[in-house]
Amino acid sequence: MQFFVAQQLAVIIDGTEDVFWENAKMSPSENSKLGGTPLMLSCDLDTKEKIYQIEGTELYTKCT
Repeated sequence: MQFFVAQQLAVIIDGTEDVFWENAKMSPSENSKLGGTPLMLSCDLDTKEKIYQIEGTELYTKCT
């Protein structure tokens, strides 16, 4: 059986939802979504969303 957890983070501003993080976690281990590195993110909702390939999944984010 394959471990899989869909993740999505969003904010609602003036009734409009803005998704700024969408990814899938493929391992139950801590910090596995970015290769074991703890997340230290800065997110700007005014930036264009970027797509990254990480361990067989796609990460959609406005964070750096």
